[in-house]
Amino acid sequence: MNISLSDVRHIAPFEILFGADVGKLYTGRKYQLQCGLVAIETLLGWTLMGKVPAVASNFSTSMMSISLFVDNSSVEKLWELDVIGITDPVEKLTREVAAKEAKNFFYETVRCDSEGRYKVMLPWLSGHPLISDNLVVARRRSDTTLHKLKKSNLFKSYNLIFNEWLNEVVIEIVNKPEENNCVHYLPHRPVIKNSSETTKIMPVFDALSHEQGRSSLNQCLEVGPNLIELIPSMLLRFRQQKIGVMSDIRKAFLQISVHSKDRDFLRFLWVNDEGK
Repeated sequence: MNISLSDVRHIAPFEILFGADVGKLYTGRKYQLQCGLVAIETLLGWTLMGKVPAVASNFSTSMMSISLFVDNSSVEKLWELDVIGITDPVEKLTREVAAKEAKNFFYETVRCDSEGRYKVMLPWLSGHPLISDNLVVARRRSDTTLHKLKKSNLFKSYNLIFNEWLNEVVIEIVNKPEENNCVHYLPHRPVIKNSSETTKIMPVFDALSHEQGRSSLNQCLEVGPNLIELIPSMLLRFRQQKIGVMSDIRKAFLQISVHSKDRDFLRFLWVNDEGK
């Protein structure tokens, strides 16, 4: 077409505005461009007119947010290599063997009782150190917990949890053990979560507690496979399909029963409804 526009500057202040009252400047020559604009010749030169076509683009936005809340944990623990599944090859192989043995032990010993609840045994380490009853530590911390609960008017709420567990046969009242029986007492403390719509206060047991020079319960049990490293891949697979389904099992951990042989190692101290 050999058309030269009269003004090819991209950024410049406006100088002349053409309106319907200056039609006498048009020469009548015009060309329809493929982009939708019209090139019109005026006495001042060629100019473009018309509506600039909108560019239709399809945008797909994806976002994944992972939040990790850590309470009462050391910062160094977050950076331990085994937390994210990166270990020395020899150490990793040893742990894989131990994890496989723990998994096999679970499948060999897990049972389902008459009420449909799974019954499991504690995965004791082979040749684990001797475990003490931890009674002195548990009694001292129980007294401290009781004092704090009464001071903050949370004793009734905390005690209600244990009564519910007792009614649901999650826990049972036991007498003092015989002299030949080996037992272990776990300290516990309340964890308060005001943002929760269901349970705002919940007992948390400390299996790392131990008497001076003795081993804790956790130190005597097999850790099992590290399942934390599987979370990222699970979150990514969750996004592959159009519909995702989630469920929340009511009191999931309380639905698992412990074999009577191991229950004495999960004892804890508490008071009656009057706090005595």
